[in-house]
Amino acid sequence: MKTNFFLTLFFLINILTLQGQNVNNDSIANIIDNQVWEPFLDSYNKNDYTKYLSLHTNDVLRVGKWGIRTGDAFKENVIKWWSKPNRPKREMTLKFEYRLYDGNTGYEVGYYMISSADKKGDLTKHFGRFHIVLRKVDGAWKIAQDWDIDTVNGEKITEELFEKIKD
Repeated sequence: MKTNFFLTLFFLINILTLQGQNVNNDSIANIIDNQVWEPFLDSYNKNDYTKYLSLHTNDVLRVGKWGIRTGDAFKENVIKWWSKPNRPKREMTLKFEYRLYDGNTGYEVGYYMISSADKKGDLTKHFGRFHIVLRKVDGAWKIAQDWDIDTVNGEKITEELFEKIKD
């Protein structure tokens, strides 16, 4: 009888602890959505590189199929690319697969879709998967590392895969 009581108590404490961690994780995710992802999407979709760059740490590490860029080199590349005249309007959508936080560090994995119109007005869509490391700097969350790719296990990410992702 005592054994059942202690086992029940043990499981109850573990369940409450796990639920508390999920609430905390969800709470931090909501803060990060407000501080990072909403302004990120807004700045990306409006081609506002000043706002976009303000969401990254000064020593940001950005990795893509074109290579590695850090800090000022990353920022200069963004300004150069985003300042080109007649750039097509783009719109990005995000779906998160995994979000984990520990103190002042966050790690998020998800998928993105970028829609844009070419010079003829034809809509094109590009899909990819991202891994983001976030860091709290002076009380605000910022992107410290950003890595993305357009394949998973050698297979191109498609609209069908993107639509299957539950956010």
